[in-house]
Amino acid sequence: MRLIPLGGLGEIGMNCLGLEQGGEVLVVDCGVTFDGRGLGVDVVHPDFEALDEYRVAGLFITHGHEDHIGAIPYFLRRFDVPVFGPRYALGLLRERASDHEVLDHVRLHEVTPHSRVRVGSFDVEPIRVTHSIADATALAIRTDAGLVVHTGDFKFDDTPPDGETFDVARFEELAREGVRLLLSDSTNVDSSGPTGSEEGVGRALDEIVGRAEHAVPRRGRPANTPAGPTWSGRVISSGLPNARASFRGERCWASQRARRGSPPRLWPGSRAASTRRSISALATSSRCRAA
Repeated sequence: MRLIPLGGLGEIGMNCLGLEQGGEVLVVDCGVTFDGRGLGVDVVHPDFEALDEYRVAGLFITHGHEDHIGAIPYFLRRFDVPVFGPRYALGLLRERASDHEVLDHVRLHEVTPHSRVRVGSFDVEPIRVTHSIADATALAIRTDAGLVVHTGDFKFDDTPPDGETFDVARFEELAREGVRLLLSDSTNVDSSGPTGSEEGVGRALDEIVGRAEHAVPRRGRPANTPAGPTWSGRVISSGLPNARASFRGERCWASQRARRGSPPRLWPGSRAASTRRSISALATSSRCRAA
């Protein structure tokens, strides 16, 4: 079994990894990176040419962040393969269909923790982890060379907003089974101390927004919204396509706990009326979308 890293090593973003055995490849994640040079580049994605000599069995997504799913439309133009992933990530992907016709024809397969899926010669099991987005998973991949554990992006969050806790017990079981190779997230590995909970972010923002007398703009990743902070009872307003896609993708997601008490959405041009005091405007990143 060989590893074919196409992005995400030694850099933040563009996560994409191929696992190859017997001439067949399983691809894990397929994201974009973020170009900060100010050159007008809309998308930076992996070079998929390295996979042309192999038979690609499928693509497995760990979660729905842009640096893990943003390049999928470009990947599918080259490889007509099934895509597997958690419900929320697939919901976000479906919402890109209006921008990328190829997504109207893709074969999407929802997978859940504690299930096992055969993708070509690979056996893949998603495992629940906690991250700054809902419905994040790690992967236990059984190969001819042994068990490979791919953690995806994770942090240990004892109070995740969606109530889906890190499945430490399953990792312990896999350790006893015998892990041949661990592929682990290493972002902030040099920082000491525990990572803060997403719940703490929500409390801090609620306190700030609750004191505000007027409309409050917020900036952040749109895909984090369902797992992110509450909205202090305010209507959410946004005209950006990324935000709309995220909220529609949220409705595709299974967990009711993450949506409990979710405020209404107010899009520009709608007939709904709200006072400025009751609006929180969501300004999300759009730098990875074509103008």
